[in-house]
Amino acid sequence: LWVELFYAAERILPFELLKGPFGLSSVVTVCSSFVIFGDIFRSPIYLQLIHDLSVTNTGLFMIFPSVSVAVGSLVTGAVLRRTSKSLELCSYLFVLAGIALQLTGLVISYYLVGVVEPALSTQMASTLTFQFASQSTLWKLVFVFASVLVGFGYACLLVSTLVSIVFSIDKSQQATMTGIFYLWRSIGNVLGASLTLVVFQNSLTTSLRKYMLESHRSFTKKQYYKLLTDSSYLRTHFSGDTLLGLLKVYRGAFLTSYLPNLGLAALGVALSLALIRSYNKTK
Repeated sequence: LWVELFYAAERILPFELLKGPFGLSSVVTVCSSFVIFGDIFRSPIYLQLIHDLSVTNTGLFMIFPSVSVAVGSLVTGAVLRRTSKSLELCSYLFVLAGIALQLTGLVISYYLVGVVEPALSTQMASTLTFQFASQSTLWKLVFVFASVLVGFGYACLLVSTLVSIVFSIDKSQQATMTGIFYLWRSIGNVLGASLTLVVFQNSLTTSLRKYMLESHRSFTKKQYYKLLTDSSYLRTHFSGDTLLGLLKVYRGAFLTSYLPNLGLAALGVALSLALIRSYNKTK
């Protein structure tokens, strides 16, 4: 970016176009990609660690958001093709709807992670919150529904953003801007997968140290470091109340890993509203 701005004789990135509606939709694309890839990489780990699901059963959970992306693309394309409204405005509305659906799915997932008791839990449900047993089918259905919202919203946003490029960018720049769109998408994918897991791991490292080495002196440093390097050690060497306490520490780390995703999804909603306002001002 520094070279492009100050040294390049011929720029590859048309920065003047990034200041308008495409600039806003680009940031929303990064946020949306961050959200879905964070969810894709976090969910299997959560299901396997907290609820002791097998790899096969975890894979079944991941089928539904994948299908929802395909369905969302078809639905968005069909609506945009048949709409009587301005295609540019309709695309911006789909951008808003897509990121709003993702935010809704994240909020539902965050709530479920916080209230669903880990597998092997024998504690009674709290009177202050509605809690589900780990073996219950209801929370699994709601969890799948939340992941479907995230995937469907992502598809809505991608298709509508590509359509908006056609109507808001000059033909001579459309190829370049489409390439830049995929650049933002790839950046969001990488950051979503990596930072979500980094936040989880850092939170887990801190929380486990406080729980095992400061609050409860019955654990050893060897057990602490073993848990950080081998998650299978959790269920093979601990049981009963000890296992339950550790699982709740892991659950807290998962909740922390949702915070960047929730923040970026909320930012995406705000920028989508700004995108629609900017369109209304020009018309």
